[in-house]
Amino acid sequence: MWRISIILNALFLLVCAVFSGIPFLILQNRFVDYPPKDGRPLPVLTQAVLGSGWVLIALPLIGLVTTIAIFAFFRSRPIPGHLLSTHLSATVLLGVTTFLTFLAGGVLPFIPVIVGMQAR
Repeated sequence: MWRISIILNALFLLVCAVFSGIPFLILQNRFVDYPPKDGRPLPVLTQAVLGSGWVLIALPLIGLVTTIAIFAFFRSRPIPGHLLSTHLSATVLLGVTTFLTFLAGGVLPFIPVIVGMQAR
């Protein structure tokens, strides 16, 4: 049963990385491939998100390596419960933090546009 939990944790990291890639691709297309003509500077968080696209590849790889290491180390005995819950907590923290950071960085450049449209 614990093996299924470890595999689901790795899949959760993969899903978070894929969903974090959606705002990243929108930012890449909108501000890097086809930059706007007005030349407004991007928010700091958005610049950080655009510079850290490698996280979207590293996150699932970290989950895969951790899964293989846990399976190799605990191949003949069950994993202790506290280690399993720590792994789950770390996985959820990494996945959700990455997703929320990329989502916030993807939304920030469009907030002045939305506010400007509502003020008119």
